[in-house]
Amino acid sequence: MGGEKVIRFDLDQDWRFRSANDHMLEVFERDWAEIAGHSFLGLYPQVCDSPLHKALLIVSSDGTPQDFEAISPVLRRRVHYRVSPIEDGGVSVQFRILDPES
Repeated sequence: MGGEKVIRFDLDQDWRFRSANDHMLEVFERDWAEIAGHSFLGLYPQVCDSPLHKALLIVSSDGTPQDFEAISPVLRRRVHYRVSPIEDGGVSVQFRILDPES
């Protein structure tokens, strides 16, 4: 995903956090203990009905990876997403911020 720092997190089949890289924790100002095992949509309800939510639904239902640009409903910045299935039925989300911080 280019030379920029990639934000990455993995969700289990129930969309609970199972891992997150340090950059994700830094950008979202969270500690791993705050999110580990918690529901993604429970922590970030603003994601509901967003392009990311739709991509999660597609990947979870048929395993088709999704690669797209959209405004992050959490960060309110333009990002490039890659959403992919994980072998055990979970989902991996990777993205990088496209616009410079104001």
